[in-house]
Amino acid sequence: MLGARKPETSVTAAQAAAFRLERHHLAGSGGYGSSKTGSRAFPSPGEAPTVLSVVRDTAGIQAQVQSAAELAIWTRRRQTTRDDVRRALWNTREIVKTSAMRLTLHLIPARDLAFYIAALKPMAIGTLRRWQARIGATPSHVRAMVEAVVDSLGDEPETQQQLVARAKKSAGKAMRSWLDHAWSAVRPAVIEGLIVYGPPRGAEATFVRVDRWLGKQPTLGVDEARVELLRRFLSAFGPATPHDFAKWSGIRTSEAKRVVVKGFFLNHPDVELKIPGALRETAPLVASGAIRVPIAATYPLTAFREAVAHVQRGGKVMFDVDGASESRSG
Repeated sequence: MLGARKPETSVTAAQAAAFRLERHHLAGSGGYGSSKTGSRAFPSPGEAPTVLSVVRDTAGIQAQVQSAAELAIWTRRRQTTRDDVRRALWNTREIVKTSAMRLTLHLIPARDLAFYIAALKPMAIGTLRRWQARIGATPSHVRAMVEAVVDSLGDEPETQQQLVARAKKSAGKAMRSWLDHAWSAVRPAVIEGLIVYGPPRGAEATFVRVDRWLGKQPTLGVDEARVELLRRFLSAFGPATPHDFAKWSGIRTSEAKRVVVKGFFLNHPDVELKIPGALRETAPLVASGAIRVPIAATYPLTAFREAVAHVQRGGKVMFDVDGASESRSG
């Protein structure tokens, strides 16, 4: 029936807590849940988690303080030693330390670096530019500084002091001032995903070039990356709302809701009630030829999952809002 709403899945607070505890490897003995989820994101039933799987399944481990990150991993994997974490960071390079959600340092899987950077970079750059504007640093100043920082890095890690000293040689007056006073002068290059944190040198942090430390990274669009970031968030923290996703990621709530419209939280009233109207407005444009898109199949709204599966196989589909006709192919 048109306009009829599907019953929403209901979970108790205890069920949600149990789900999150298992996802974070905090249920059961040894810091690892005993439930046989069979999920692709988790080790096989009976298989002990690794440092990498803990970092991945929790959607990143906050690492503003390195020892706190090591303790967070140990809590979820009791056999972990400090050397295990450092080996994963500096030797096997399975995980990396970089600025991520909310512009805070996190440990994340190295193979996921590209989508974390692409998803969060617009938010981070916007924040950074507001800081830079206060001292008169323009985007061109910042680009010059990023190039200077990256070009000064070779195959070996370098400290921030070394990088800043080199960057100052080619920086303008405003940027030199920013380099003198900002707490993290190399941050723009980190936000761009061009450098990440390397092994510490005493009490000093070092940085390495991503292309030499991890290899060439794929180029991803913001929308594509944010959908994947949302999947990781839900896998670790669901059930959740768009506001929860925004608070966790640092992305503006208005932008987080645009990710929602692309296929998540469809039972959320802010989104679900708008879908039929949007489709009704689009259908006449397609029929009149104003929008020329080859449609591979038409689905009623009740067959949303099948429609998504068809899109994933390739081809574009269209929804019949009234559900009066159904034509499926492919």
